[in-house]
Amino acid sequence: MRTGKTGRIAAALIGTLALLGATASTAGAAAGPVDVRLPVSPAARAAQSTPIPVASSAATGACTDHADGSRSCVDYTPHPRAGTDDGHRHVGIQSTWCDSLNAGTYWVTRTEGCVHGGVFTYTLRNSSGTELGRAVMDYEQETLLGTTSLDWGDDTALTPTSVTGALLGLTVTATANCAGCTVDGNATWGGLIVQGDTLHGGADFGAHPAGGGVVNVTTGYTMIFAMPGAGPSNPVPIPGPPTLRCDSQVGSAAGCVFSAARPVLTLSLSNPAVGQAAAAYLWTQLYRTPQWGTPASPLHREADPAVQNANRAATCNSTFVPSTAYNPGDSCDEFPFAATKESAARLGYPGNTCAEIHPYLSGGDWYVTVVSPGTNPCVRAHVEEIVNETAGGRVGFLAVNARLLDGDPYELDVTA
Repeated sequence: MRTGKTGRIAAALIGTLALLGATASTAGAAAGPVDVRLPVSPAARAAQSTPIPVASSAATGACTDHADGSRSCVDYTPHPRAGTDDGHRHVGIQSTWCDSLNAGTYWVTRTEGCVHGGVFTYTLRNSSGTELGRAVMDYEQETLLGTTSLDWGDDTALTPTSVTGALLGLTVTATANCAGCTVDGNATWGGLIVQGDTLHGGADFGAHPAGGGVVNVTTGYTMIFAMPGAGPSNPVPIPGPPTLRCDSQVGSAAGCVFSAARPVLTLSLSNPAVGQAAAAYLWTQLYRTPQWGTPASPLHREADPAVQNANRAATCNSTFVPSTAYNPGDSCDEFPFAATKESAARLGYPGNTCAEIHPYLSGGDWYVTVVSPGTNPCVRAHVEEIVNETAGGRVGFLAVNARLLDGDPYELDVTA
C-alpha cells in the first residue's frame, strides 16, 4: 500500500469481505466478480536478521583430584536472565549483538551466531575440603558465516570478573574442535587469569562438502584450567552454535548458514516491479486457509527445476485464459509458488479449482477482483508478465542468498 493512502484504509473490511473470507470448503459459494481493497499489511521482517534461540550453551562441569591432595572443580552455568533487571550485570563484560536477548542461550540468524552471559567458575579446595580460591569468568562468543564461503571464524572472550583466595598463577587453555569441518587456524588460545583482564581468542574453521553435497557442522572448545602445584583440570567441553550447515548445492558458490533460522521473502505493494504479484499473494494469505507463507504455515522450497515446471504447467493450464482486459501483457501467476512443496499441483489441486483473481492499482490503493472463488486454497492471478517474472526472480534469489535446500522452510511477508 502506498504510504500516502494508508490513512484511508479501514481497519476492518465489511460487506463483500465476509464472503471472501470464507474457508476453502465454502469459497465456491461466491457468485460473480467482487472487488476488495486490500488492508495495510504488517511491518517487514528482514530476511536474515531475526534472531531465534536454538539451544542452551550449558556444558558439563568437571572436578579433578590432584597429587597434592587438592581438588579443583570447573562449572559452566548459562545465566538465566539478560540485562540488569536486579542490579547485577547479566550481559557479558564484552559487548555482543545478542546482549539484549536472554543470556546463556545460543541465538542465530541465517548467518550469525551469538551467546553471552555464560559463567565459568573455577574452585580450588585443599584435602580437607576447605576452599582455597575461586575465579568467576564471563564467556561470550560470536560467529559470522558467509553464504558464499566455506571458511568462517568466531570471536570468543573470557573475562575474569572475580578472583579470590590463593589463585596466583591460574591459567586457562582453550582448544578448538570441529566435527564436519577442519580447524584451520588459531586452534589454541588462553593465558593467565587476572581479574578484569579479558582473554580474547577465536579459531578459523573450514568445511569441505563434496560436490553437490551437504555437511552439518559442530564446533566447540575444550577449556583446561591449571594451577601451579595443583596441576590441570579435567577438560571442560563448550559447544559452539548449533544448526551450522554448509553445502555446495545452491548457486555457483558453496557456503554456510544456520539452518534453524527461517528466511523471509519480503515483497512490497508499493514497489511497481512486484506490487501486483504481492497483492495477489497478500489476498491469498488473508482469505485462504492455510495462510501459506505465514509463520504458522511456511512455504518449503522445491529445488527440482523439472518438478517446478511441471507444477507450473499443471496449475496454469489451458483453463486459465490470459486477457488484455486484465493486463496488456497478461499472465498466470500461481500461489503457492510452483517452486514450493505447497504448490497446487503438488497437493493434487487441479488448476481450475484454485481461485482466479485480478489485482489492480486504483488511486494508489490495491484492489482485487475475484473472477472465480475456486474450491481449494490456491490462487491463479492475472498479473502483468514482467511483474510475474520479477517476483519469481525474487523467489529464486532468496533460495540462493539464504542457501535454501530442497524442503527448507521460508516465509513470505507482504508489506506496504
